[in-house]
Amino acid sequence: MDDDVSQTMSLTSTFVFDLLTDRIVAEYTGRQEYADDNFEIVRKLCIFYNAKCMYEQNKKGIYSYFKRKGCLTLLAETPEYLKE
Repeated sequence: MDDDVSQTMSLTSTFVFDLLTDRIVAEYTGRQEYADDNFEIVRKLCIFYNAKCMYEQNKKGIYSYFKRKGCLTLLAETPEYLKE
């Protein structure tokens, strides 16, 4: 979700997965009025859980937001198997 206004009922959906326990430890699904508010929720989840964010790279909003906040290190690299 990149836009503050949408013509659809799309939601932001974020899951935090613990690689040690193979369990989902946090989840957020919803839609704030502004896209930046959604991105901030994701950023705070990454910070709290010491997590990396895998995101839809065709949507540039979250990358721009994390860059503005100086948090690009919280964004994960694209896994090799997805690059092919």
